[in-house]
Amino acid sequence: MQVTGCNAKIGKYMAHRTVALIVLLLVLCTPLAASACKAPAGPYVDSGKAYYEKKDYDRAVADFSKAIELDPGLVTAYLGRGQVYLTLGKYDLAYADFDKAITLYPNSSEGYAGRAICLRTQGDNSRAIDDFTKAIQLDSSNSRAYFGRGYTYYAIGSWDKAMADFSKVIALSSGPLASAYAMRGACNYQLGQIEEAIVDNQRAIDLNPNAAVYNNQGWYLITQGRYSEAIVSINQALALDPNNPDIWDSRGWYYFNIGDYNQAIEDFSRAINIGGEISDIYAHRGASIYFMKEFDKALPDLDKAVQLDGKNALAYYYRGLDYEAMGQNSQAISDFQAAINNTTDPTLLKQATDQAKALK
Repeated sequence: MQVTGCNAKIGKYMAHRTVALIVLLLVLCTPLAASACKAPAGPYVDSGKAYYEKKDYDRAVADFSKAIELDPGLVTAYLGRGQVYLTLGKYDLAYADFDKAITLYPNSSEGYAGRAICLRTQGDNSRAIDDFTKAIQLDSSNSRAYFGRGYTYYAIGSWDKAMADFSKVIALSSGPLASAYAMRGACNYQLGQIEEAIVDNQRAIDLNPNAAVYNNQGWYLITQGRYSEAIVSINQALALDPNNPDIWDSRGWYYFNIGDYNQAIEDFSRAINIGGEISDIYAHRGASIYFMKEFDKALPDLDKAVQLDGKNALAYYYRGLDYEAMGQNSQAISDFQAAINNTTDPTLLKQATDQAKALK
């Protein structure tokens, strides 16, 4: 008995690319600070921006800092330096600069959006949403604030709200447009709207073909049983990023679904060897070994999957099947119940429920 849904995968894959998807562009020398963008501080803001665009982040920080030294009230310098710190992953420093920009100018939409990103990366999703919302209230055309809020809603499982924000980015036709299509596709996937997910993700591929979107497309196509198309997309992803464990996992899942368990195990093993200490990958390999009827060998992988993620419903389900095959019905019932408790996937929910009832 196979389960083709695995809703957690796409969210996790995307979550690996959080900061890259929501980085803000610099907005320097706005009308607010036009009077301040002049010698002696103004040229340092301009050169800081130029260094940032060249990815010379040390010099960018130095020049923005010099501008602040010369004019401690220059909002654009704080926004610029905060952006550099954000790009470098120095979230505490970025937060301080965006917060200072807001203190100096409470109507700074970019300040709120930047501070929101810092909050989101630190796991404070509630405050992040509040700041993104404030940024949008101050500037209804701030597409990056819509994107950031949408991504935060996605992270907490509010798929409908996330979709609305990604749709707004698309309607504005500005900002991270390709990423907005990809993320709206991910929302559609989570909501079980697979055809819509494929359409949105194809638009993302058209705008910015990369390994992530090809991999997502392969996964969506597997869900629809369109296997010949799926393997093409997954192999395109592998050609672009051959050392990505998630993509090897996707190809393994393709082989799993067409019943080639030996090849599936090989691909899952490669994913793990690359460095994929990921619960889903162990669950998938364990399931493949289970279907090879090597029940004792399947158990360690399924145990590892549960150890890595105590809410992995798919791992519990297949471990339940494995226990059942070994005649350990009480453990099987316990795992089927854990799968029921940790899934919203209707297919998996029904299968786990049916298996548990059959053993009681």
